[in-house]
Amino acid sequence: MVESLLNEETRYWERVGMYVTRDFAEQWIERIGAKGQVLDEDLEEFNAIALPDASHLRKEIDALFRGPPNTGDLSPENQAILALMDFERQRKDFIRERRQMLIDDGVDASEALTQAKDDYDEAKETLVREALGLPEPEEEEE
Repeated sequence: MVESLLNEETRYWERVGMYVTRDFAEQWIERIGAKGQVLDEDLEEFNAIALPDASHLRKEIDALFRGPPNTGDLSPENQAILALMDFERQRKDFIRERRQMLIDDGVDASEALTQAKDDYDEAKETLVREALGLPEPEEEEE
């Protein structure tokens, strides 16, 4: 994902903490609502917040892309999201390669496909678990 993003014209958008293309930024603007809520932990309640409207965000993006390329650091959370998105995009290749390895090891073709899909799900679960800092499944049961 990061490599494909960097092949297009990108800018670091401080508001989202990521490198974005103009198309991605426009899609993000379309998805965001005009208002939201934030948890006030002291009061243990949600409070309404106003977000910039779409026209303000478009002006921000226009200014961002009119200027010279900029840089910024991706947070570990955003790096994990991008890595997981890239892993998802490679699902078919992962399953196809794993299936072939299983077949080469003598596993029946239909059984190999089922096992390859299970292996993919397990690998994805491991990536998510590591990104979120969750314990291994055995550790949870204790």
